[in-house]
Amino acid sequence: MAQPTKLPPLYVQIRADLMKAIDTGLLNPGDRAPSERELTQKYGVSRMTARHALSTLEAEGYLTRVPGSGTFVSQPKFEQKLNAVTSFTEEAQLHGMVPDTRILATAIVEADYRMAERMQVQAGTPIIQFQRLRMANGIPMALETSNLPLGRFPGLEGVNLANDSLYRILRERYNFKPAHATQSIEVMVAGTFEAGLLSIRSGAPLLLLERFTHGPENKLVEYVRSFYRGDRYRFFTELH
Repeated sequence: MAQPTKLPPLYVQIRADLMKAIDTGLLNPGDRAPSERELTQKYGVSRMTARHALSTLEAEGYLTRVPGSGTFVSQPKFEQKLNAVTSFTEEAQLHGMVPDTRILATAIVEADYRMAERMQVQAGTPIIQFQRLRMANGIPMALETSNLPLGRFPGLEGVNLANDSLYRILRERYNFKPAHATQSIEVMVAGTFEAGLLSIRSGAPLLLLERFTHGPENKLVEYVRSFYRGDRYRFFTELH
């Protein structure tokens, strides 16, 4: 006797239908996705089932939820290589996007014990600190805090980094070129502060990157801590 066919959960069907709409162009990047209420009415399912389908696609990066506005089809992810030391400005331009920067804070601070250990300097050493919101085509992409020793780059605190590459300035004004860097990546969730600046919901996934950049004599010259939107970024590298 033939066994009855077991149907997949209803949220799987809803997900499949939405994916088909995205793949065939019925829903394009930036388009508003059906709401929970609309899916409930169309498929005759509970609000919880509709929410599960949307949350699954959001977790997979296909949908982006904007607080107070709704859920939208995600833009293509910004791909960045990990095997080269490049600036956000340079990477955005390579992808044909228009980079923009909002300067949130510029300060000279004295390195505390933890910062001194990270930057391989003595506690109390003056450090230039830039906190910037990095955008591409007007979309917030990353929240970045850069730390550099004031003694190596005197006057850098007076430079306007709103629409320029820090690495270009270091190269042209201070004759500095990064030799190599070490970088780590871990997954975080957005707090209220990061979510507000990056236009995402609190609790959304973030990629935390910490980079230590060294000069030609293997001396550490930059420590960067950046939060990248998990729904907009994909990092990759080539292995040989």
